[in-house]
Amino acid sequence: MNHNFLTPFSPVVILFIATFFLLAKKASCTDLRFLACEPKSCGDQKISFPFHIQNAQEEYCGYPGFAVSCKEKNKTVLSLSNNEFRLSTTRTGLFLFYNCNSALLENDSKLLKHKFDCSGENGNVSTVAMLDDDPLLGSASEKCGAGVVAPVDVYRGENVSIGKMLERGFVMNWVASNCSVCEESGGRCGFNITTYHFKCFCPDRPHARSCTPGEYFFSSFPVLKFNLLLESAG
Repeated sequence: MNHNFLTPFSPVVILFIATFFLLAKKASCTDLRFLACEPKSCGDQKISFPFHIQNAQEEYCGYPGFAVSCKEKNKTVLSLSNNEFRLSTTRTGLFLFYNCNSALLENDSKLLKHKFDCSGENGNVSTVAMLDDDPLLGSASEKCGAGVVAPVDVYRGENVSIGKMLERGFVMNWVASNCSVCEESGGRCGFNITTYHFKCFCPDRPHARSCTPGEYFFSSFPVLKFNLLLESAG
């Protein structure tokens, strides 16, 4: 009679047990700083380097001075120079066209609705303001001398005056070439407060730049850009 069963010392059982212990050991050896700097959520925003959430992430997970608070209604608030600003990733381009021919505007009823009064203008020229998806952008550029684009915090279809849009905040740019290299190698960006240097926290241990040392030594560093809108939280 042929009995097909696994004995306690079957090679399959031994292999299974060995694999289990190896995986368990690997999990237990994962660097604590790598685990601590996992991105956290505040509302619909993922918070990671150069920011870190107070009381939810360690200080070394972000850049000094970039601690944010996750407040009521899941608002992400950053304190700068004793002023509070709300972080937002919702941005719309607001086009401001200067030196527009006032006579031409008077003959264009649709474009005239976008006229924006600026102090110091004479009666011959005007300013026109409109969002980046407005079908009249081309017409405005033809009737005006110059223009600029201001990122603003506004939802499509929201009924907000141009002045209020501009009062809401400003864009903060952060360029971190080291961070993109670190993340591409599977690491998480952080900062050594003692040495005041960037650190790449990897599953095995912290590294200076990448979890795979030497891989990017002779290559150009890709750049990670953070582009966030800061508006007054008051």
